[in-house]
Amino acid sequence: MDITHTGVNPAYQGRGLARVLVEAAMAEAEQSGWTMAASCDYAHGVLARVGRLQK
Repeated sequence: MDITHTGVNPAYQGRGLARVLVEAAMAEAEQSGWTMAASCDYAHGVLARVGRLQK
C-alpha cells in the first residue's frame, strides 16, 4: 500500500487526525498482508518512526 497524500480539513488540523488516518491505513495493510510505502512526506515520517516503512 502506498500512502500518497494525507489531507485534513483546515478546520480540524492540529488535532492528530492525519496520524489517525495513517494508523488506520497501517491496520488495514497489516490485516490484508500488504507492505507499506509512503509517497506522502507526513505518512513517510510516521511509518519510519514506527518501523513499518517498506525497504
